[in-house]
Amino acid sequence: MEEVPTDDTSNEGPIEETDIFNQNAEFKRGNVTWPGPKTLAAVGKFQFRKKKSSLYDGFLQLQLANGELVFPRGKNNQHTAKYTYVPAGTSSLSVLNYLLETANLKLPMLGFSIPYTSQMVSEKSVNINDIYRGIIQTAITMNAWILTCGTEHSVPSAVSMILKEHTARFETKPVTIGVVSTTHLNGEVEDVIAGKSVTYNKSTEDQLDATHSHFIIVEHDANTDKYEITVKKKLEKILSKGGKKLEKIRQSSVKAETVPNKKLQHQVTRTLIKSVSGSIIKDRHSKNAEVTNGNVPMTTVDRINQQNPIPIVVSVVGGDLESLVKFTEDLDYKKETSTIMLLFEGSGGAADLLSFAIRTANEFGETSDEFRKQTRVRIKSFLFYQVKRGKTFTIGKEDLFHYIQQFASLRKQVHVCKCKNLRGDRLEKKIRQEIFVALLEKVHSQPREKLMLALLWNEADAVRDALFKGNTQYKISDQDLYYAMLISLERGNVDFVKLLVENGVSMEQFLTTENLEYLYNSCSNKKTPTLKDLLTLSNTLSVEGKIKSIKLRHVDSVIKFLMGGEFDSRYGRYASESSTVIPHAFSELFLMAVLCQQFSLAEYFWQHGTHPIMKALVGMKIYSKLAEIAQGRLDIETASVLKSESKKYSVYAYDLLDICYEMHEKQAKKITIRRNDNWGKHSCLSLAVQASHMKFVAHQCCQGHMNDIWVGRLLTRKSYEVLLCCILPVFLFTLKYKPNNNAISGENQDRFSKERKEKSLKASVRSQLKKVNHFYTAPMVKFWMNVVSYMIFLLSFSYVVLRKLETVPTFYELFVMIYITSLTIEEFRQMFSEKFRQWISDYWNICDVLAILCFVAGNALRWAESTVEVAKVLYAIDLCLWYIRLLDLFSVSSYLGTYVTMIGKMTFDTVRFLCIMLIFAAGYGVAREGIFNPNATDIGFIDKVQTVLRIPYWQIYGELFLDELQCGPDSSTGEPCVTGHGVVVIMTAAYLLIANILLLNMLIAIFNNIFTEYQENAEEIWKFERHRLVTEYQKRPVLVPPFMTFAHLWRLCKWTNRKKRKIVPKIFKKNEKEEVADDDEELLDRWEEDMIKAYVNKETVQKEHSVENMIGELSERMLTISVRLNEMDRRLQQLDEIDSKLDSQIRGINDDENSIDDKIRTLDIKFNTLLDESSKQSSKLADVQWTMLKLKRSYISSRPVRVRKKSSSVASTSPAVASLSSTTSQSPKDNVDKKYGIESGVRWVVQEFSI
Repeated sequence: MEEVPTDDTSNEGPIEETDIFNQNAEFKRGNVTWPGPKTLAAVGKFQFRKKKSSLYDGFLQLQLANGELVFPRGKNNQHTAKYTYVPAGTSSLSVLNYLLETANLKLPMLGFSIPYTSQMVSEKSVNINDIYRGIIQTAITMNAWILTCGTEHSVPSAVSMILKEHTARFETKPVTIGVVSTTHLNGEVEDVIAGKSVTYNKSTEDQLDATHSHFIIVEHDANTDKYEITVKKKLEKILSKGGKKLEKIRQSSVKAETVPNKKLQHQVTRTLIKSVSGSIIKDRHSKNAEVTNGNVPMTTVDRINQQNPIPIVVSVVGGDLESLVKFTEDLDYKKETSTIMLLFEGSGGAADLLSFAIRTANEFGETSDEFRKQTRVRIKSFLFYQVKRGKTFTIGKEDLFHYIQQFASLRKQVHVCKCKNLRGDRLEKKIRQEIFVALLEKVHSQPREKLMLALLWNEADAVRDALFKGNTQYKISDQDLYYAMLISLERGNVDFVKLLVENGVSMEQFLTTENLEYLYNSCSNKKTPTLKDLLTLSNTLSVEGKIKSIKLRHVDSVIKFLMGGEFDSRYGRYASESSTVIPHAFSELFLMAVLCQQFSLAEYFWQHGTHPIMKALVGMKIYSKLAEIAQGRLDIETASVLKSESKKYSVYAYDLLDICYEMHEKQAKKITIRRNDNWGKHSCLSLAVQASHMKFVAHQCCQGHMNDIWVGRLLTRKSYEVLLCCILPVFLFTLKYKPNNNAISGENQDRFSKERKEKSLKASVRSQLKKVNHFYTAPMVKFWMNVVSYMIFLLSFSYVVLRKLETVPTFYELFVMIYITSLTIEEFRQMFSEKFRQWISDYWNICDVLAILCFVAGNALRWAESTVEVAKVLYAIDLCLWYIRLLDLFSVSSYLGTYVTMIGKMTFDTVRFLCIMLIFAAGYGVAREGIFNPNATDIGFIDKVQTVLRIPYWQIYGELFLDELQCGPDSSTGEPCVTGHGVVVIMTAAYLLIANILLLNMLIAIFNNIFTEYQENAEEIWKFERHRLVTEYQKRPVLVPPFMTFAHLWRLCKWTNRKKRKIVPKIFKKNEKEEVADDDEELLDRWEEDMIKAYVNKETVQKEHSVENMIGELSERMLTISVRLNEMDRRLQQLDEIDSKLDSQIRGINDDENSIDDKIRTLDIKFNTLLDESSKQSSKLADVQWTMLKLKRSYISSRPVRVRKKSSSVASTSPAVASLSSTTSQSPKDNVDKKYGIESGVRWVVQEFSI
């Protein structure tokens, strides 16, 4: 049983009963209550094991289990995920250790946490799916862990969808760990506890998400709400806090990744980052380099700081009120860790509210009144929206404000990502950059760590702003910069190479033989055809056998193989030295990038350094050869890519030459013809010829140089004048010559002008002799003299063939023998002056060899009388070859030279086509011969082949042999028909249809295609072929055959004389070296660098104004407009919803108004009724009052009157009272009985008026 330790109390806090077990306690140990043995045995989840240094102090230990969960997806489809069962109370450190050991996981360099909320997104302000897609894609790219709550309810649907797409595409799941409770299992709890493979049965409730790769199944704790979330938090805290706990886990679980030491003979340890949180950079040449059993660590790994934390990125997208509280509590719980909370502003809900709070706190401070005022206003709108969505909450505004204030106080761990108006790939890129910037700002503080992190994330722009832009306090050592350069070159990271070069990395000091060999070894098996394949093709492996690591001499053999023919060694001088700084670093790195097929890196190195035209031509040649190899291996896709790269560099070479020629013709011509030892002692022109770059050779700059070579020192270019001077040498003194030697050397010395000033006879004779020398050394003169000599040779040879061969050779035959002997010596000179492979690649040289061999054979047979006729036949065949050789002389003509090239191309295509024709001819001929001659006996093979193919072959040209098909009595021969005669007739008709109509017309179409292709490029083809002719006659001796032998004897005597004087002689010069003054070399290099900069700037401007770029910019603008339109549509939809709600409310108000109007009318009626009743009551009241008044009067009148003597007026009655009394006595209601008194009167009034 696996023994798992628990967390110590110093970091996890005091151990409580609910944190450890849910069973009833039976004994205590310190402050912790432990279950007894009977309880543990009854539950069956624990076992006893004694251990002295354990938290349990030898009493007990928790038992974890692991297995597989199977998610059925149909009959033949299912998903599996590994699970780890964790009993309640198990420490998170134990869970992590057990997970690494049992699930074969490795600690990541980064973790992503998808937090659980009851509702992840509160409003659809942006496309939430795009946000989660960017998060998950970044996590997958960085091989990070994705930590979730594991259920379909808690995991956003976008996350599940992206993980499902990745699994379907790559058939592997990224490390996605879901922490769930046993309550999500449906009867499988016991099997999970036992560690069995479990088939998961879905339920109607919240179920597990099948897109996860691992599950941590936590035992349900009835005393703790959502205990699995607590376990997830503790697991994230251990990863993000680091320290000794993480160091122990790394030491026990992380194993060194090594590869067999087949690449490097010197064993080197290299370090980069295995964790994004800093690394220890060791010197690759350190004496303490760790090497075990012949293995070296892998390229992206080795030693890491064991205690450094693993950053955890908590993504906050949207969220409601409950989410806001949880985010604040989670951030406070991890405030001392490397946890980064990434807020996506624009996703709505809690994310927008918290982003606003952080922005306001940065401006005013979280304790300011302005912060309090603005945050409260925002809280009101947030709560209003929550209430409108039907949310209920128990948190008051003040409590919510305190949560937000606490969150703002912890804003150093928070990074806000503004994702509004972004969609698709742009949003994913923005999210990746924001995560990197957050790691750079919040976690890493050392410049070296920032640089290595940027290397890992491939974010050069961000690290440029962080380290190299106005931050003088950041200082990185040269060793770290060189190491970063080495990693960048290995990975082909152009942006970082640019960044490091721009900020002080010297490539000349960086590039040593050891570093260059390491780069070649690192890419030896990456892309096909690999370097090892090229070593096999170049016969290096057959010579040296098995190669453990690639050395520069091996690379040299590969370059020679790819360049073909004449290309001298580059690295021979570095073979014996262990570590040497290599000059021309950019050129060497360009070659490395080309051979390793790092296309963007090769283009960068082409733009920097010297000799850009040469580098472009070399790149064109190597890519073209690699494409041929890939095509031979049937790797069509790689071949097409390499062909496109070869074409790209051919365009670069021509365009750059064109710019140089436009700027300065003489400087451009010097660049074209100068030879460089670093490039195999080649010039740009010779490399273009070797790479078959016809357009480059046909450029005006190259042709101007070829014209200068062709005419030599002559000023005339008319062929008839030169031919006349060849026949009559007297006229050569009438020609004009160049006054200086500017054609090749560039020296401005007017020797002839000085000689004209001398009036002495000696100077005049010397001048005339120089004219003779200049005339006969001109290649054009050599050509026409060889033409005349060759025509004489052909006439003499034709005369020999047309006459009988005598026993004693005639004068003409002796002339032919001497002439061919002289040509043979010249062919040997050409063979030794060039590489044999290059010499044999010229088809005219093959024709010369065949003609010479045929003549040698005929000449050997002509001395015997029995073989004279055979010799005559060989002479005739040889004469045909020499006549064909005459076609090469037509290359000097711009009109005929193109047709000669066409003839050669059509000849090869005809040979290929004859293979197809032979199949039909052989099939028809054998069948025809077998039916017509059923009783044929055995004959010779040659005779049989001749019999079978004779008739089918001539039928192609119209000789049908129809008379042989006639038989029977009506025929001319009268012979009976053989069995199957009709079949032969049908076969003949079918054969003639296929051969004469189908195949011949197909051949004509092929010829037409060749003619059209060559006719379009006729001028380029002629100029390219003309270069070969000019170069050949430049190197030929002045004397023509058969006198050329004397010139070779003179060269042999000079070689012997030099050898006697102990001077290293070269009997045959390999190159006619065009020299450029040493002072001009640096000027040419600087000028060429200026031209490449001008060309790159020009291309950049053209690219910016190109149709493709304009379309791209337009598409980006359209995308931005579409995003804004979508935003407007969303807002319009919201306005429509509001409008519809307002309409419904207005309709309700209108209905209410109508009902109110009805009620008002009813009230009006009732009011009018009440008014009527009121008037009636008023009249009644008046009557009552009047009656009361009368009663009062009557009462007063009924009392005895006290007469005062002093007041006579009181005793007397006024007339009004008298009249009232009279009126009252006359009232119709005067039926009140006076005997009842006043009370009875009042009672009557009340009853009468309903009071």
